[in-house]
Amino acid sequence: MLNKKFLIDIFQKLHEEAKKSYDEFNAADGKIGDGDLGITILNGFEEINNNINKFSDDMGANFMICSQAFVKKSGSSFGTLIAFSFMNISKI
Repeated sequence: MLNKKFLIDIFQKLHEEAKKSYDEFNAADGKIGDGDLGITILNGFEEINNNINKFSDDMGANFMICSQAFVKKSGSSFGTLIAFSFMNISKI
């Protein structure tokens, strides 16, 4: 079941994977775009992890924190899509 601890674990793991895949994401994006996908993903998950201390037992509120984190750290269209995705999840 999804709870605060499990969600924290997920976002910590996603942040670690974003670090490992940074160059690969940028290279793939560079073939069709501006090559900043790794930056967007890493910065977004880093900001989420910087705000994990604000997580509560309210999963909707936690996903809204994630949305706000991506908006704060990303100026890219992909970051906006992720932020809107987290925002929509927060309403479920």
